[in-house]
Amino acid sequence: MAGRGIQGGQADERTSGPRRVVALACLLALLALLPLSAADVPIRIHGWSAVSPGVLTAAARRELATYQLHRTPAALADAAFAMQAALNEQGFAHAQVTFAAPAAAPAMATNSVDFTVLEGPRCRLGHLTIEGCSALSAHRLQRLYAPTGVGFLDLGSPPFRRREVDACADAIERLYLHEGYQRVTVTRPKLHWRAGRRVVDVTITLSEGPRYTVAATTVAGLVDAAQRSAAEAIAVTLIGTAWRREDTAEAAARIRSGLMDQGRWAAVVTSTTAVDDATATVHLDFTVVPGPVYRLRAVRVQGSDRTRPRFITARFPLTVGAPIARNEVDAGVRTLLRTGVFRGIDATPVLVDGDAATTTDDDTRTADLDVRVRETTSRQFDLEVGYGSYEQLRGGVRLIDRNLLGWGRSLELHPTISQKSEGVELRLRDRTSLGEHNTIELSVSYQRRQEPTFDRTTFAPTISTLHQFDGAWQAWSTELGYTFEQSRAANVQGEISAAERDGFVSNARVFTRVRRDTRDSVVLPTMGTAMDAGIAYSAPALGSDLDFIEWRAGASAYWSPDALRGRMVVAADSAFTTRQILNGDPSLPVASRLFLGGENSVRSFRQDQLGPKDAEGIPVGGLTSANATLEARWQAAGALWLAAFYDVGVVDPKSWTIRARSDAGEGLGQGYGAGVRYQLPVGPVRFDLAYNPDVAVNSSGAWVSHLAVGFSF
Repeated sequence: MAGRGIQGGQADERTSGPRRVVALACLLALLALLPLSAADVPIRIHGWSAVSPGVLTAAARRELATYQLHRTPAALADAAFAMQAALNEQGFAHAQVTFAAPAAAPAMATNSVDFTVLEGPRCRLGHLTIEGCSALSAHRLQRLYAPTGVGFLDLGSPPFRRREVDACADAIERLYLHEGYQRVTVTRPKLHWRAGRRVVDVTITLSEGPRYTVAATTVAGLVDAAQRSAAEAIAVTLIGTAWRREDTAEAAARIRSGLMDQGRWAAVVTSTTAVDDATATVHLDFTVVPGPVYRLRAVRVQGSDRTRPRFITARFPLTVGAPIARNEVDAGVRTLLRTGVFRGIDATPVLVDGDAATTTDDDTRTADLDVRVRETTSRQFDLEVGYGSYEQLRGGVRLIDRNLLGWGRSLELHPTISQKSEGVELRLRDRTSLGEHNTIELSVSYQRRQEPTFDRTTFAPTISTLHQFDGAWQAWSTELGYTFEQSRAANVQGEISAAERDGFVSNARVFTRVRRDTRDSVVLPTMGTAMDAGIAYSAPALGSDLDFIEWRAGASAYWSPDALRGRMVVAADSAFTTRQILNGDPSLPVASRLFLGGENSVRSFRQDQLGPKDAEGIPVGGLTSANATLEARWQAAGALWLAAFYDVGVVDPKSWTIRARSDAGEGLGQGYGAGVRYQLPVGPVRFDLAYNPDVAVNSSGAWVSHLAVGFSF
């Protein structure tokens, strides 16, 4: 037994050597294949003509990435479908994409995935026919078809896309429902091909059905006559209108909102609809359970770490023992949010005794108003760096405390410096003391600046109040204020005879303005308008050394075509200012006169070079200025934008006067140009090159370039 065992062991020892060699060779081969299995399988696209492989690969990038990870045929089928959808978007309605996976070993990098593209002809829409419409015109319904062009600019004749005609059918159905045709049916668009399957006629058939209107409304459940009258006044507005389910829900919400404004936070309003198909009329019944009146015991604040609770409670115009009116609670929440101190506020009545279950109108409950606030980071530090063609390198620091001493006031310190100026501004804002729509602002600024023809030193404290309208007038605002500005002009190169004064000159004035702003963005607007007009009065009675009225108006407009929304913007801007002297002085000191020219006005001139000049050709400014700009901006790629512009402006030495050409030769200045903008977090880096065609007013040269950070307007 032992011998045999020893012999068997010897045999195993003799054969184990070759076996180990074979196993090691297999292991090395396996390790050699691992990098190959990890490598991406090449993707090849054949048969394409109009749409490049790069576009098709980009359209299927997610599906192809899934295949490289899992190597499943399903991922390739999804990729082929994505490519076919991309071809359909380009107008190839008959396109087909097939694929062939690696035949033998999918893990081998020498194999590839081959996609075969059959584009077919690019198709276009021939006739769009809408059948069965009588209440709404076919022309109106056809306008709901909104195709787009091809390519980055969406230019050219739009191709046929099935999804766009399907979207048109859906839009037709929504329009009919909005008009009260609640039984409308719209069939799936039918396609009729012709011209070698290159042109398709589309037919959309619909059945309108009757137009349903509200014949009568009733309100039940309210005992109080005033409450019932208010609810019925809301419900009766629906009578005679098209029946829309959203209008019914809105009326119920308005009835409930009116009860909550009386402190009935548990009010419930339900509606039932009785439809008479024979007469196409609807009877609406609103049932109201008013619930008890919630009366205030106290306002409790939670979550205020830096903000004083007293500041928060004071924003709610509520009285202990009085009903907790929801509109007053909402007003308090809006006022607090306007401070910028809070990122969220929840204000909810919490019952102190009992529950809200009741059926009598005169029942009351005691409740606390539970206010939970979530504060934002109130302190902010910003470092500003920029460049201007005149000021050259410039920078600044902005320190902001939005919750000064916990009282919700904003304090801002803003020192700035450039190669031509240095200054500092301190600004205090109060958005709560005068109510939810008013802002009080106190600012003090000091600046020393080297202008092209003189050195200016200015100290100006200002106090103002801004009112922002609400509701339908929310785009409007008004401002009223007083500023006491002291300025001194030194090293004046082009003095104005009988107008210059030594030392500091006080320009104390009251001012007011009105503004309307409908832009979609304050920073980078693409649509909307902004208009403002204002007047300022400077007189000795106000502490001023000067006696004049300033009239100012301006407007800007932004438009982006639908096909290029967000990628192309046409912008226009204009401004007019005149200063009317009241005491008979010949003019104003140079520091109080108007200048144009530079990177932010008429760009075919250097800084302040457009306007009246003295005998030596030094700009001396004027009393009236007017300028306008038309600019087109186009997003070329990513953060890179291109621009083309036309600027025009004039400065006149007299009030209320605009002359295209004065006796001295100065007058209207123009500029044609192009520019490049590159978007950065601090604003766009802007390079503009402008050409001035008028030699008579062209002291800056025929070509002027500007390099700056920020849009010109």
